[in-house]
Amino acid sequence: MIACVFAACSNEDDPIPSVDPTPTPEAGTADLTIVVKNLTKSTQTKAGEDENAKEGEAKIYNLFVALYNEDGTFLQVSDLTANEDEEVTDSNNEIQFKGLKAGASYRALAFANVPKDALTATANSFELTSAYYVFSGEGANGLPMSSGISPKFTLAEGENYYGYSNTTGGHSIESGKPLGLIRNVARVELNALDLDMTKVKVDGSQKYKSGTIKFVPKDVFVLHGRTKAKVADQSQSNTEWFNLPDKVWGNIATTYETADGDDYYSGTNSSNSFGRFAGTVDAANYIKALSTAETTYTQNWDGTAITGSKAITLANSLYFYVLPNDQTKAAREQEDPEEEGQAFVLDKTTLASELVISGEVYIKAIMNDNTSWTFGEESTPVLRYWPIKIGIDGLDSEDTYYGQVHRNVVYNISATIAGNGYADPTLPKGDPTADLFVKTMVMNWGTATQAPVIE
Repeated sequence: MIACVFAACSNEDDPIPSVDPTPTPEAGTADLTIVVKNLTKSTQTKAGEDENAKEGEAKIYNLFVALYNEDGTFLQVSDLTANEDEEVTDSNNEIQFKGLKAGASYRALAFANVPKDALTATANSFELTSAYYVFSGEGANGLPMSSGISPKFTLAEGENYYGYSNTTGGHSIESGKPLGLIRNVARVELNALDLDMTKVKVDGSQKYKSGTIKFVPKDVFVLHGRTKAKVADQSQSNTEWFNLPDKVWGNIATTYETADGDDYYSGTNSSNSFGRFAGTVDAANYIKALSTAETTYTQNWDGTAITGSKAITLANSLYFYVLPNDQTKAAREQEDPEEEGQAFVLDKTTLASELVISGEVYIKAIMNDNTSWTFGEESTPVLRYWPIKIGIDGLDSEDTYYGQVHRNVVYNISATIAGNGYADPTLPKGDPTADLFVKTMVMNWGTATQAPVIE
């Protein structure tokens, strides 16, 4: 679990053995060198690489620090690198400012893999583009990262060093407490999928006594992933932001970018047929084939005894990167107008981000009241969808990460299909047979594990 020690981690790797003798700076001016720690590499514990990290997820391609005055007014950014500790490591970066006003108070904020021109006096959001999350090659840009806001600090005339563990010269600020970078995105990953019609209960009794289910895996995609996120823990008000210096935004959902109309990406290529769809289709980055081969999985059950297929063989790398989202209601959960004849209007500002499984399904079952139920034709299974709300379905409500999509968290999802799903994952379902059992586990990076059972 991500803890607040990010703002106070040891910085033994950043001693300044001495300060080079240089001419006395102009009276009234100050230079500032800030240490930025790449906390995505777990170097703060000296435990080596994060076992949950994938290749490229901790890589820094560009780094800069934004400087604000004490009341929150944006001043400038710097990507001028320094090497005061004479060490070479991509987890230990030093950024320098020259010619600042001595005696003045400032706050600092570090960014990586975010375009420097995105930071102005008013802009504090990161927006996805068609070239996001590229890990290799000429256009590599990595995952967007940023730090928490620093406490207010005052510069002395001459050399100032922020976050170093010790100094033998110059003025030390926040000793041993560098600005720590964490990722601005979450990773949502489908780790396991199986069939089990015996899991559904009605009043404590097994809903489907016996029968057959056939399933042909198709795709997994993101539905209503956000396109914008705050680059740091800034609220709409700079005053509020700077009056709360102890907020550590990396481990809890505190402030989010408000959705404005169609600020969503979805991987499905079926938006034209979805009734409550918002945003843009991104079929390149947000949809993947569930399996490497089109196979029909057949399962029979009688009571609790299961024969035939249960686990679905999944393709590799069924994961996506999504931006934070504090909304908890899916489009299909929005209520219809109370007045008869009034048209439904989708509230596009309150859509939860979802992971959706699609496949073709046929079911023939004997219910617990001995009636029979058949869905689809055995020779031609029907295309259906099983949606999972990221950070909600299959996650204990007491979990720290429950209720929102958090930054710097991995959501590991294992799901059990136990019904016929939805014809449209954005619309309410007319019949009550769409069970999907989900288990979500949050791991560090942080990680959340979801395990839904979905009908």
